[in-house]
Amino acid sequence: MEDRTVLGVTWQARAPPATWSVIPRRVKRFPYNRPVIGTRVPEASVGRRRRAARLALALWFVLAFVVWHVVFDRVLVLEGRRFVYDAALAADLGRPFLLIEPRMASARRVAFQSASWTAMAILSVGGLAIAVAVRRDAARRNPRSNPLSRRAEVVRASD
Repeated sequence: MEDRTVLGVTWQARAPPATWSVIPRRVKRFPYNRPVIGTRVPEASVGRRRRAARLALALWFVLAFVVWHVVFDRVLVLEGRRFVYDAALAADLGRPFLLIEPRMASARRVAFQSASWTAMAILSVGGLAIAVAVRRDAARRNPRSNPLSRRAEVVRASD
């Protein structure tokens, strides 16, 4: 085989090794040196899967945080608009002026509860989705560990 030079890096083109782990880093970038179809590519390490699950959980927390603030702010803004309308109507009709504090105190409580329930629902769905994904991934990688897996029955029957 001939030597190849790309961007000043020269290496000898060769048949691909059996696994990715022994391919030098500079060779991995080029598609014509990838392993041929049928060679085994190693699975992701446990640490990488754990980091992926942590990242997914962190992203669900960020989503819940943002949604909490949006819901809280929206409830307060809508209640503030209702108060302004009611205060203007009371002033036009000659009634006593309305005070904002009693009205907004209840609005803060409602906004906090609504935002918290929404964020908890998002975190519950996200946590459940991550748990299901991790469990399915583990069952796919090791069918013997999951008694409900169809592949586990096939493996056990063949033993």
